[in-house]
Amino acid sequence: MMKLRGGNPGQVSLIAENCKIEGDLLFKSQLIVNGVVEGNICALDDQDAIITVGQRGLVKGEIRAPTIIVNGKVEGDIYSEKHLELSPKANVRGAVYYRIIEMMKGSQLLGSLRQIEQSKVVQKSQKLATSKEESKEKTDSWIKAVQKSDSGA
Repeated sequence: MMKLRGGNPGQVSLIAENCKIEGDLLFKSQLIVNGVVEGNICALDDQDAIITVGQRGLVKGEIRAPTIIVNGKVEGDIYSEKHLELSPKANVRGAVYYRIIEMMKGSQLLGSLRQIEQSKVVQKSQKLATSKEESKEKTDSWIKAVQKSDSGA
């Protein structure tokens, strides 16, 4: 069983081994990826947010969160504004931007490492979340317009 770290243990989202998600994912509190995510993952305005990519987890896209723990595979850039942990089974292909990094023996990284200021990661995460909300609003209004035209036909 995976030990929960920080965050609110009552607010844990899980992508199980038998799940695959295609598209961008926004979350609060804690996210555990044991399945596959093909899209970007971003924490929403939660300074205690944690994402864990489990040993059998795979993320094809970028990850943005304050605390990131990788023990599976990530094919994309990682942006961690607080703490990044690359566990023994971690396999990362992409650029890694971090404030504090912890790399365990056995973890693999094919890409670059760059230490950054916390404020830059927060600004980029807020911009991504805002653009996702705007995109959702446009999609919702388009769906309503299509439904309205279909009901009028």
